[in-house]
Amino acid sequence: MPKQKEQGYTPFTDETGQLKFIENATGEIYDSDIHGNPVGSLYFTPEEQRLYKERKDLQRQSAEKAFYRAAKIAHENPLGNFILSEFERGKPITEVSAENFARLVYLATYIHYDSRTVYKQRAKPLVLSELPAFLNVSRSTARRFLNDTVSNDLVEISDDKTISVNGSLFSKGRKGYTGYTNGFMKLYSNQIRRLYLSVPATSHCYLGYVFQMMPYINIKYNILCYNPLEEDISNIQPMNMAEFCEHIGKARQSARDIQKKYSDLGFEMDGEFHKFCSIVTTDTGKEIIFINPRIMFMGEDWRYVEQSLIYFTDPLATAKSDEI
Repeated sequence: MPKQKEQGYTPFTDETGQLKFIENATGEIYDSDIHGNPVGSLYFTPEEQRLYKERKDLQRQSAEKAFYRAAKIAHENPLGNFILSEFERGKPITEVSAENFARLVYLATYIHYDSRTVYKQRAKPLVLSELPAFLNVSRSTARRFLNDTVSNDLVEISDDKTISVNGSLFSKGRKGYTGYTNGFMKLYSNQIRRLYLSVPATSHCYLGYVFQMMPYINIKYNILCYNPLEEDISNIQPMNMAEFCEHIGKARQSARDIQKKYSDLGFEMDGEFHKFCSIVTTDTGKEIIFINPRIMFMGEDWRYVEQSLIYFTDPLATAKSDEI
C-alpha cells in the first residue's frame, strides 16, 4: 500500500531570508502573509480550502445522484410504496366489521419491510396509548377496534405496548406465487392514508366494505366481478350494486342510498380529486363497479385501467356514472 503524503505545511527560510511554506502533499511553495501563515490562507489554509471544495463537490454529486434516483423511482412507480394483502378467492374478508377492517388496512400501511410492527415514524413504533389519535377515532372506538381485531388474531399487543398486524394477511416485501386458491392485492400506502383521513369515522365502514371485497376484484380491469381471473372483458361477469349490498349484509333495496355514499369518497392526488370507486352503467344497461387502481390493484398496468375510466376525474362522466 503506497504511503500517503503528510498533510499540512513545512515552514522554511529561502536564500533571501523570507519565511515561506511548502505544502507537504503537493510540494507547492507559498509566501507567508503578515500573520505568519501561507498567503491565501484567510481562515483556512489553501490545502484546507481545497479539501473543503472536494468534499462539497462529492456532496453535490451525491445529492444529484439521489435526486435522479428518486425521480427515476417516481417515474417508474408514481403510486409509491405498497403493502400486500393476501386473501382466499371466492369469499369476502369478514373476520371483523367493515369499519374495523378499514382501520386495520390503514394501520397495515405503516409496517416496515419484513416486519409486522406498526411504526408511526421510521424508527418509532406506535404504542397502545397513541392508537386513538393515530386512527383519528375516539378512545371508545379504538377500544372496540382492539377487541374486534385482537380476538380474531389480526392484531397483537406486545409486552412493550407496541402493535403488530397479522403477517399472513398483510406484508411488505417479496411475495411468492400463491396459486389459484389464494391471491394478493397491492394496497398503495400514501393513497390509502389520504383516503382514510379524508373520511369521518362514521363512514369508515364504506371503505371497509370495498376492502373486504378484494377477492372479487378483477386482476386486469379492477372491476368487482364473479370471475376475477378473466382477462377478456366481454366475458367478465360484473357484480352490480344490489349484489354488492347482499355481499356486505345490506338489503338490495339500499343500493341507491349506498351508491350515493360512495359518490363523495375519494382523495387528492396530483392536484385532482380521485374517487375511491365509480359505478357506471353501460349502453346495454349492465352496471359495473370499478375500484380506483391508485388505491388497490393486482394487475400489471394500472394506467391502462385509469386511462380507460375517465369516471375517476371527469366531473361530467362522474355525474353520469352516479345514475342507476
